[in-house]
Amino acid sequence: MESISTKTFLSRQLDPEFFGNFKKERHENILIEIITAKELDFKKTMHFKDILDEDISEGYNNILVDLTECDSIDSSFLGMLVQVNKILKLNNGHLKIIGLHALSDNIIIFSGFKKLFHVFNSKQSAIQSCAA
Repeated sequence: MESISTKTFLSRQLDPEFFGNFKKERHENILIEIITAKELDFKKTMHFKDILDEDISEGYNNILVDLTECDSIDSSFLGMLVQVNKILKLNNGHLKIIGLHALSDNIIIFSGFKKLFHVFNSKQSAIQSCAA
């Protein structure tokens, strides 16, 4: 298997209060948004939505959201993911989720959101699914 070149950089911070909560990685035409915050509340969700809107306006249709480092998500985050997923599907793209913790996974399963998103345990398997 060939190695995928990765360029990691900090996301453009729209609000200094959120510095360090989000990072990006690019793998060819796939953008991975890594959430480094332990908890996602409404304010962080709205900031992340702005980041995703910017990603889409830059032409990214395949976006992976890595929640490996995040322990807790709330309903506003799930709602925002649904909105972004709809936009990406209109552009023949998709949003995929990586690394849910048990509590967040239960929220997604019980709310029915598991039917809307592909969820992966590893970044590598999510990247490979985009090539398929």
